Amino acid sequence: MAVDAYIGEAFVFNQLFVDNTGAPIVMVNPNITIFRFDPATGDTISLVSGDPMDPADPPEPGRYVYRYVVPSNLMYGMTLYADIRAIDPVTGFVAVASDTLNLLARSSNDLGLRTRFVK
Repeated sequence: MAVDAYIGEAFVFNQLFVDNTGAPIVMVNPNITIFRFDPATGDTISLVSGDPMDPADPPEPGRYVYRYVVPSNLMYGMTLYADIRAIDPVTGFVAVASDTLNLLARSSNDLGLRTRFVK
């Protein structure tokens, strides 16, 4: 499911890693890659490549966050993609989660209030 992000403003990626029983896992090397596609060529344009994610604050086992300021030179209607990777310390399995952002421009009468449900 895609979520909205505003050009020139911060967006916080939020990822909780859990095992097959739903219990949180403290992962190794959680990192994020953010990219978009060139509309003319279809080429991938990297915006962030493998940046480390931070533990959530307040701390919550298995939850990691990354604060990203959407560049001001991007355009309304563009889509950004994020791949979040981390390694399970017990199995060595590389877990991958993906997010999609729809870029919006803030209007002068927008108060900036949004609801986003985070599991």
